[in-house]
Amino acid sequence: MHEVSVCESLLDVVEETAKKHGAKSVCLVKVRIGEISGVVPELLEHAFEVLAPERSITRRAKLLIERVKPSAVCDACGKEFTPEDYIFICPGCGSGRTRLLEGDELILERIRMEV
Repeated sequence: MHEVSVCESLLDVVEETAKKHGAKSVCLVKVRIGEISGVVPELLEHAFEVLAPERSITRRAKLLIERVKPSAVCDACGKEFTPEDYIFICPGCGSGRTRLLEGDELILERIRMEV
């Protein structure tokens, strides 16, 4: 379960940022997790519930997760599409020359702090 190490790294960044801004505590941590990022949101939530209270600055913090569906674009015809069953073939022209636009990210989007 690599979500524990992901959560530890996330909390390190949150704690460092909060201290840099002179925060007394962190109330909310919002992340965007792509469906094909390799991170299981439920496991990250569980890790956060266990690890955040161990740190004084994040002890009362809540984790908010925004799940991001994959989206791609075809380099041959320019059509943007949502891959079905993670098949990255353009539904417009049938080309396999496609690029993922989003859906594999893990982004710390917002930290709400008490300063």
